[in-house]
Order: sequence, then C-alpha cells, then structure tokens
Amino acid sequence: MPSPDAQAAAAATVILLRRPADPEIYWVRRAPQTSFLSGFHAFPGGRVDAEDHGDDADARARHAAVRETWEETGLGLVSPPLPADAPGPDARDFDAVLAAGHQPRLDALIFVRETLSPAYLGRRFLTRYYLCWVDDAAAPAVDPARGELDQGEWIRPADALARWAAGEILMAPPTAEIVRALAAGDAHAFEAHRAPPHVSPVCPHIHLLPLRTPTLPPATHTNTTVVGTDRLAVFDPASPFPDQQAILDGWLDAQVAAGAQVEAVVLTHHHRDHIGDARRVADRYGARLLAHPETAARVDFAVDGTLDEGDHIELGAHRLAVHHTPGHAPGHLIFVDAATGIAIVGDMVAGLGTILIEPGDGDMAQYLDSLARMRALGLRALIPAHGGAIGTPDHRLAHYIQHRLAREAKVWAALAEGAADVATLVGRAYADAPPMARMGPGGGIAGLSLRAHVEKLVAEGRAYEVSPGHYGALGAPSGRGGAPGAPG
Repeated sequence: MPSPDAQAAAAATVILLRRPADPEIYWVRRAPQTSFLSGFHAFPGGRVDAEDHGDDADARARHAAVRETWEETGLGLVSPPLPADAPGPDARDFDAVLAAGHQPRLDALIFVRETLSPAYLGRRFLTRYYLCWVDDAAAPAVDPARGELDQGEWIRPADALARWAAGEILMAPPTAEIVRALAAGDAHAFEAHRAPPHVSPVCPHIHLLPLRTPTLPPATHTNTTVVGTDRLAVFDPASPFPDQQAILDGWLDAQVAAGAQVEAVVLTHHHRDHIGDARRVADRYGARLLAHPETAARVDFAVDGTLDEGDHIELGAHRLAVHHTPGHAPGHLIFVDAATGIAIVGDMVAGLGTILIEPGDGDMAQYLDSLARMRALGLRALIPAHGGAIGTPDHRLAHYIQHRLAREAKVWAALAEGAADVATLVGRAYADAPPMARMGPGGGIAGLSLRAHVEKLVAEGRAYEVSPGHYGALGAPSGRGGAPGAPG
C-alpha cells in the first residue's frame, strides 16, 4: 500500500513578510463556499500543478508558490519586476507573465518546513512552506470574485495570535505554529510551538483529537474535543480501538501531570461512533459521564448525570452553554463556549461527508428546526464530529437548510409523478446522488434519507402512505428549496 506521503498531493505556501523592524505577515481567509477548511486563515498557496516546472520537488514547489501568490494576491515575485500597469485581479494569468519575459524569483523563497495534512480532513496535502520578504510598499490584494478566498490583510504575528487565542479566527496547526514562532521572533523555531501528534488546537483551551472509529464513509475518524485548562471536559471519546485510546490517554495523562483534572465526559448523542470509549475514559479519570436523558436511555452503560436545554458546564474560567438539538438523534446536544462562540456540534453538520437523518431515530422536521435555532445563536465556529472545524457557521448552516429543502422539493415531485415504493422514489428523487448512496435494499442510504423526508411530508399532510412502503403526494409543493446537492 502506498505511504500517506505518496497518496498526498504536493502543495506550496508562501509566508509574505514586510517591515523587518516590526514584521507583518500577509494572511488570507478561505471563502465560506470552499469545501476544504472553509473560513480558515492561511497563507497564499495551493497545489503543485503540471505547469509548475523544475528539476526536483523543491523547485516545482517554489514555482507553484510564486504562481499561486500571483493568482491569489496579484503580487508578482518575479524578475524583472512587473510594471505598475500589470494586469489586475481579473486577469492574473501567470503564463502571460512568463511569456512577457518575467522569471519566478525562486531564490527569494526561504524554505521553512514541510507538513502532511491529517487523514481526518479527507484530503491529503504534502505542503512546503516558504518565507519571502517583500518591499514595505507591497500591496497584495485578494479578489473575492475568484471564489477561493474572500479577504486578505497585513497583520503583526502577535496580533494574529491574539485573534486566534480569542477564538475570533481559525488556523490549521501548521499555520498557527508558524505564527507563534514569528511572534516569538524566529519562523524557523516552529518546532518549539508544534502541537503534539494527533492534536489540533482550535484555540488555547479547546483541543480537537481526531481518532479512528467505525463510522460511515467517507469519514474515518470521530473528533474527540477537550475543553478547559485546569478543569477539563472530554466530548465524544468514541474509538473502540486500543491504539486510538492510547493516543487520547497519553494526551490527557500529560494534562493531568501538569495539574489539570478531567471532570466530565460528555456525549453529543448515542450513536456508536460517538460513545465507544466514553465509559472507559470516565472511569479511568474519575470523571462524571453526562448526556441528554434521551441519550442515557439508549446507551448500554451507566450515565452519571443528565444535561438539557439551558444547562451549563462550568470548567473554572471556561463555561459552555448546553442546547438540545434533536433531529439527527432524539437526545442530540450541542455545546457553545461562552468566551469564543465556538460550538461543539456533533452530527448536526459535517466537515466531511453528509448527515444522515434515519427514520425511527431521526426526525427531519426537528432537524431543520434545530439548524435554524443554531443559526440564531450567532456562532463563530463549528466543531463537527467528522472532518475539520468550520469557520463560517452561518453559511454552512444556511446551506444545510437550503439543501434539505431542495431535496424535499425533489421528493415531493417524485411522489407527484405517481405513488410508488421507496426504491422507485429514490430513482426519481436521487438520480443526481452517487450510485453508492443508492445501493442496497430500499435504495440504500438515499432510501433512508428519502423516507425521513416522506415522514415529514406525511406529518404535514403533503403526502400519504398508499399501502405499506408505498407513498403518494397530496396538495402542492411548498415552493421552498435551492440548488440540489449531495444526498440529503
């Protein structure tokens, strides 16, 4: 089997710096609609493409770094320098720059590090990071119309770090480590600021540990989230695998050795890929195991206390509000950090894949209502159970609602074609879904989702059960909806 490095796409990133006496870095924010690390702050850069020439991997990465910097910010790291009337943001064609006789200044890039993105994000990149000093008057500019980025700015590393510490922005660990090193005065000292393996700090008191679990593809991991400094709560310790349990134990043991205490183990809901290690962790650290009463009634181990809408989890200097968000599961809870507005949201949304509303366990009407109530909370970031954190909560929640209503309109239209069984309705309403989603008895996962939509329509008097497993339409479609997406 190929190594993770062999499976990863090569990428390159440039850390632009100016004003050596009081350095500033230029960072950008990934746009809300991007599927990978949406809303995260990062440095200009991207994938190494076939057009990026060079004698070795480093030369090709340097070429890609210069090209991406031009395409994303309009800053030409080339020789001779671009004239003042160089093409604007709407015409950033690097081939045209080369054709005009300009050459990439590959020697201006100072290599800093190479990192491999973790498996839980779903997309693997082997990224080379470079520093590049530019003139004080350099004016890179992001063009939001290009789609991938929506803003960019110069900022002092210490100020960037303060914004991250306050939970105002998200950075992937390699970015945060370099910013911390720059704030300390030496970008090459990032090793002193490296997070432990398998740990992704979301902010100083919220840490995400993605651990491998028997979950639904394309996800392979469930995020265990730890909140607190001296008093800790552990959310969704879920892995049944000893090697993954050892990772969690090792990190928690280090916190305990430093004086912290694990006070609570908390469940978002009862599904097996969220509970597999909960009782063991609670017993190991003498912590109370907490969950919603509906969750407590569905797990096969003892729960020490219950949580519901309006409760709070107190962790010394840190406090989390508890919100009951049924729909995916009857006892689903989310937890909002009071200081930052960062929310641990379980399976309400996903950073990787989609959310299944399964008949008998889930309720589509409740799920849509819970998503709408989450939008009203004014959250700053979401930590889902699967995939990376999400830095654009309102956009993602609105998309989920729009997508489900669009799928509901397709389901009603399928019913209106004539009463049919679930498999036939799946063929009508989920023709745009991947074939794997439609495989299996009753239309597979798409069939389960369709039944959840049909149950909602039946409850609203817009559909009816003709005979067991056969359904037809009543009334007229709601007129709500948007662009179709993945199976919903």
